[in-house]
Amino acid sequence: MIGFAADTVSGVVLLIALGLINVATLALAGLLHSPILFVVVVPATILFSIVALVAFAFLSTLSLNIYRCALYVYASEGVIPEPFTAELMDSPWKIRR
Repeated sequence: MIGFAADTVSGVVLLIALGLINVATLALAGLLHSPILFVVVVPATILFSIVALVAFAFLSTLSLNIYRCALYVYASEGVIPEPFTAELMDSPWKIRR
């Protein structure tokens, strides 16, 4: 379950970092009154942010699906898939008090 929390936290951190980069680029372009920054750099920064978010979403979904498949194999066959440990496979079913 810690993987889900880490995935969510890293997504929020990435979103905040990309937002700050976009705001800083826009502010710099405004302070320097440079049309080239508005025409080239700001759109390039926004495009980079979109590509980074799509890549993160893809990798995050991929890793979640791999973990779910491993849990399914463990629950249905009792076999621990190779890169995982028994502790990791048992963690979703632990009762917390």
